[in-house]
Amino acid sequence: MVKQLVIINNDSADVSYGIKDFLTNKNYVVKVVEYYELDIREKFIYDNGKLVDPENTVLLWRVSESLYNEYVPVLSLLAENYFIINSAATIHICADKHLTDETLHYAGLETIPTVLVESRDKELIKEQISLLSFEREDFDSTKIVIKPTIGSGGRNIVLLEEINTLPKNLVLLAQPFFKAMPEEQVRIQVNNGKVSGGIHRIPSSDSWLNNLNVGATSKLAKVTDEIVDVSCRAAEAVKAFYAGVDLVLGKSGKIYVLELNSSPGVQGLSENGVAAKADIAEQIEKLLQ
Repeated sequence: MVKQLVIINNDSADVSYGIKDFLTNKNYVVKVVEYYELDIREKFIYDNGKLVDPENTVLLWRVSESLYNEYVPVLSLLAENYFIINSAATIHICADKHLTDETLHYAGLETIPTVLVESRDKELIKEQISLLSFEREDFDSTKIVIKPTIGSGGRNIVLLEEINTLPKNLVLLAQPFFKAMPEEQVRIQVNNGKVSGGIHRIPSSDSWLNNLNVGATSKLAKVTDEIVDVSCRAAEAVKAFYAGVDLVLGKSGKIYVLELNSSPGVQGLSENGVAAKADIAEQIEKLLQ
């Protein structure tokens, strides 16, 4: 029996509706349900009062990782009954950047040296970083990046000097600043074990952050065999059906995995001529047949 696709959406609506249009044109039934319409007490989804049959449905979870702490209860309930892309376990690993780091390290991949911030004492954090072992050629330990453990789309990421500007309820990570130039930082889109393409994200003139939603621009990246290998291994390590994999190309020759996004936007890829939405949809189609 051909299955239907239900997209739970609040993140990058252009991706959700791009996938919907692609599959609808091929005569699949695709529905988009806004995340805020879900009943957080329910293990099932209803469409106009009618049960959405778990046996005949694939769910595509397109909800921002920044809402993870809010949506984890409903995601866990739905996962008891529905097949979800990405799985609840994958979303959990990717949303928690410390857990991502540990999972990738266990899989034998190079990651950014990271410590959990136990105190906002700046001198203590500097001492924690100084005890890490890392390539001095690739990282500047005199500059320390502070970021939330839960993905935030480039928000609430600061240098150590600004740590006290962050909300007190955030659990934080500290990392030495990597020396890589923008053209040595790559976002790779992996769909079902295949690389769709990659981009460099160039920070605006008044920022060092390279997230597109905080003003960065993009350009197409050259995707080497080694980049393909590392990206696919990273996606496999977290068991992602599809993911945005952020890499840093170290001056030492090492390729570091910075993080993975389980609900990636593809704006930069699309702007540079990569049919990323169609690529994702084609892989999902295989699950609907």
